Amino acid sequence: MSLFSLKKNRKNITLIGACIIVASVVDAATIIGVSSVTLTDSQKSNTGNLVALWSTSGKGRQRVKYDNGLKVTATAIRVQKNWFDKELKSMATTATSWSSWSSYFDLTEINVGYYAKIEGTTVAMSKAEFEVVSNKQYIIIQHET
Repeated sequence: MSLFSLKKNRKNITLIGACIIVASVVDAATIIGVSSVTLTDSQKSNTGNLVALWSTSGKGRQRVKYDNGLKVTATAIRVQKNWFDKELKSMATTATSWSSWSSYFDLTEINVGYYAKIEGTTVAMSKAEFEVVSNKQYIIIQHET
């Protein structure tokens, strides 16, 4: 084997190794959005912004925070055209710091919207978040010279 042949093989091995690294980095789900809602001391309930999930299913998780120690309940809700809103999952707290994120739960319907709702007493001040993640994976290709 000549020295030229050995150098040529090294370049091929390096190129193959670089392609493998790029392929392993790009495989991840995408956060579509977070529905955030705040409950003031003059409200008994409030709803957050709408997050749409189009042409793919996904998963969601939620968390809640209460500012003055009374019990509040946060609910993740699905909204669909020409149909009733559907409650998916609820969680309650009396904690004054953010709860841990709930476990992910499946969002199986496509072409629908999701939002967070929070309920408490008229003296309750709190916040809730409902994160929507797409099951569709996106590939980003980067080229370096």
